[in-house]
Amino acid sequence: MTTHILRRWNQASFVAAFLLSPLLAKAHSFDVPMSAAPGITHYVGVICSNDAGYDSDHLIANVRNNTLNAPLLNVQIIKGQSAAHATDTISGDNQASPSIQVRGGNGVYQLLINKAGAGALQYTLTVHCMDASGQIHTGTDGIVYQYE
Repeated sequence: MTTHILRRWNQASFVAAFLLSPLLAKAHSFDVPMSAAPGITHYVGVICSNDAGYDSDHLIANVRNNTLNAPLLNVQIIKGQSAAHATDTISGDNQASPSIQVRGGNGVYQLLINKAGAGALQYTLTVHCMDASGQIHTGTDGIVYQYE
């Protein structure tokens, strides 16, 4: 069983949702508020594992900015020497950023979610740990490093 490490957080509901949602569904979506201050970055780890019986091959992620007229919202995945980036270019349109993926096998993938400017917003982060076929969801868990 994965040990959850909470290093820094301000809102128990986000932490609880991030850590408990993998127990409830295969699609891992988290609705998260982001404060108005410019330069805010949320930093989480997604742990892909073989807990579901299949080895993880890659992580897929996207982000959707749910607030009209809000700053652009970005997501980055980093694992080892590989990284990917996507931006939700139209806030509040109910469409997510393009999905991105990083192939890194089992282990911890670092995700950064940040915005380009001042303004509060609500976003949805969706992540999927997948096997090599891209058809089977594998074990998924989470760590919240920074939530401002």
